[in-house]
Amino acid sequence: MNLPTIDRYCDGKPNAVGFTLYSPAGDTLRIWYSYQTPVGFALNGKRTVRENEWGPTTGKHLNTIDGGGSDAKAARVGLVQFERALAEALAQFNGAKPDPLTELGRECARELGERGQSTAGFGEHVPGKGRDGMARDGFKALGKYAREKGLV
Repeated sequence: MNLPTIDRYCDGKPNAVGFTLYSPAGDTLRIWYSYQTPVGFALNGKRTVRENEWGPTTGKHLNTIDGGGSDAKAARVGLVQFERALAEALAQFNGAKPDPLTELGRECARELGERGQSTAGFGEHVPGKGRDGMARDGFKALGKYAREKGLV
């Protein structure tokens, strides 16, 4: 098994650090930080990078991570989507199995989104509500609702 590595990824600058972890199952997880904030990650080569919400220095870090082209910048994601994707990547890296109600809720949310309908009211009283109006556990609440109503 490979040991974790730490490196400076942007011209050796001390405020741009990357960590690479290796699982016994053969997965590779790389997390890039700008200062002390995770701004990008790649699980088995599939990269996710945050939008630049800071300034030019972090912008340089982001450009180093994804190349900085117009396609790369268009593929960057906001905070809420980044946090969800990183949590899912960490769970996968650690061998966690997805919760079936959460997965059902995600599928329902995708379908509602395709129809132009909102998911903002689901899971509103669930602890950990995210900034996008969907509770962090809202996908699970949405999946439970769909199952109880016989929608699936």
